Amino acid sequence: MQASRALLSAQSSALKGLYIPQRTGGEVILSAGQACVSFFSRENRDKFLDLANGGIINPQALGVPLSLALFTDLGSPLFDMYKFKIEDFASGVKIALENFHRLQIELENEISSSETGKSAINISEGESETDETSASGAIVVPDEKMLDEMSKELSLKFKSRAGDDTDSLPGQLLRMVTPEYCEDIIFGLNAQNVISKMHSKKTSNMKREITNITLLSARSTAIPPPPATEEEYEKMDEEEREKNDKIINNIYMEHPAVVQIEVLYQMQTTYTIESDSDNVRDNNGKEL
Repeated sequence: MQASRALLSAQSSALKGLYIPQRTGGEVILSAGQACVSFFSRENRDKFLDLANGGIINPQALGVPLSLALFTDLGSPLFDMYKFKIEDFASGVKIALENFHRLQIELENEISSSETGKSAINISEGESETDETSASGAIVVPDEKMLDEMSKELSLKFKSRAGDDTDSLPGQLLRMVTPEYCEDIIFGLNAQNVISKMHSKKTSNMKREITNITLLSARSTAIPPPPATEEEYEKMDEEEREKNDKIINNIYMEHPAVVQIEVLYQMQTTYTIESDSDNVRDNNGKEL
């Protein structure tokens, strides 16, 4: 129970802009209750044990409520209808996450190689830019407003480059994540680079290894067309009206569907810290 509470609290700040709204604590309890009722069937009890023994459901990491809610998620008829195998997802998610973090490291390296504290990606020669270093070469520490402006400009350059070349580092990242999350990543990398410069430090030989992965949720929903208006309904024949009634009553048919899967994973990061000879100054020119 304690593990489930901690994970639900972390989810509230991490999830935004998702197709399926975030599940509330009450909905988790409801889904867990549905799983408990289903356990009156020996077949369902055996399915839960098979999923737990196969590592698809990890009660030790999730706690009881989230484990039961996940079992209810995996029982959605959409999984069978569209032949979606959660085992295939589980076997490939580690590779996908490793590719994502490898790409982040490459972007980190590209940003940190910038000569100024502005941290711009692929700035063309001769392009004007605001130099955030003092005349003596010491790095000026940006305030919050300056950092936000730097990140916005970096984001524009990022999107422009991604649009011009989908195989570029920004283009690859935009194929992996939502635009909203992409902007968060850009801001984070930019801030991290500025902080490193503030402390006259830079990292190298960074490696990230995914060690443990567990599913948190696997929610799915059909995407039916909107129901007919009254005027459209009057012009329908019996078969069309029956289809429309199924749409209204949310009865599954051959509609497009979306599966939204959350994972919890542990990652080990190793890197080398190197000192930078530059002095660091605040906005008033005082050396830190």
